[in-house]
Parts: sequence; structure tokens; C-alpha cells
Amino acid sequence: MEKHSVKSGQNVIIIDDLIATGGSARAAGNLVEQCGGRVLKYLFVVELVELDGKAALRAPCYSVLQF
Repeated sequence: MEKHSVKSGQNVIIIDDLIATGGSARAAGNLVEQCGGRVLKYLFVVELVELDGKAALRAPCYSVLQF
């Protein structure tokens, strides 16, 4: 992610293919916040439910498939 790709106060939706432990999504959210943006929600194609990755995130999370 480029440093100036998110402007201060900008709303962002993070989209990823998979959520497992939530570490990668949380890191992306932290980058958005460091740039001054606000994460509105996270969207995932697949969620590995047993790993409870959503608990690591501070915005609403949605997934298409849960395993």
C-alpha cells in the first residue's frame, strides 16, 4: 500500500480472500489508520471460523463462505 493512497479522514473497506487468524487483515487496518483513514468494514470470501480471526478486528466483518 502506498503511503499517500489513503487520505486523512477517508473511509476504507478492506477486501481479502481469506480470514484465518486475522493478522493480515489487522495489519492492513493498521496501515489505513496510520494514514489517517477509517476502516468501515472487512469483507472476506472465506472465513475459517475455528480460528476466530474476526475477534482481532475492530470493524464489522462479513464473509461469503464459512468453514
